[in-house]
Amino acid sequence: MSKQVFVCFSGKDRYTYVQSVVYFLKNYGFKIWYDYEETLLGDRLDFKTEIDESSYSILIFSKNFLNSNIAQRELLRIKERLDEGKIHLFPLFFHYDFQQLPSPYEWITNLKFKEVNDSQSLLHAMKQIICKLLADELEETSGSLFYCDSFYNGPVAMADKVLRKMIATYRGLNQGHHSAKMTLLYALYTYLRGHYNLSIEWHERQTMERLCAQHNLDIKQDNREIRILEIVVSLIANRIRF
Repeated sequence: MSKQVFVCFSGKDRYTYVQSVVYFLKNYGFKIWYDYEETLLGDRLDFKTEIDESSYSILIFSKNFLNSNIAQRELLRIKERLDEGKIHLFPLFFHYDFQQLPSPYEWITNLKFKEVNDSQSLLHAMKQIICKLLADELEETSGSLFYCDSFYNGPVAMADKVLRKMIATYRGLNQGHHSAKMTLLYALYTYLRGHYNLSIEWHERQTMERLCAQHNLDIKQDNREIRILEIVVSLIANRIRF
């Protein structure tokens, strides 16, 4: 995935909140613009350019944000881009009551936001972000989910009996069979990698491998993991050409 994610935050939150967000997404292979890694002492700070070159932004809003002039200027530019329909904003409130927002920032609550108060809520937020990034990528490639009729009854699945059988098995699984779904999704990923000479993007590989390893293919509750893996398999499957 080549689209950039810009992180907007107060410098005082760098080591408490920000790095957890940045390194989580970078470990999953996504392109993050993070000033600590992209600039050195004495470099000219041109946040406007970086925001304008980003398709997404993560807002890390805390009590420190209200005292950061730089972060507030960044958010003003992000808001301009948002109003133009040129950027997607992920608002995260870190240990901050959104009902106490000063009036200039009340517009943020018009977007779907997430309150982050512990590691579990942060993990849920990160998986929602990953799901959105991947879903947009699939939509932009005009691809379809591999288990939908358009792919299942399409030329690729019809020509590959093994693939079609695996998809048919997946379609037959009950909604709550999360572990079975994750296992079959990993099997589909492995089959597509081994049987077809397809390019696997770094973020696709990292997302699939990390999520499956994290749960050891045994997932009790689905917090977007299944949807994420479905999209990864679909992105790969839609590259098959005869």
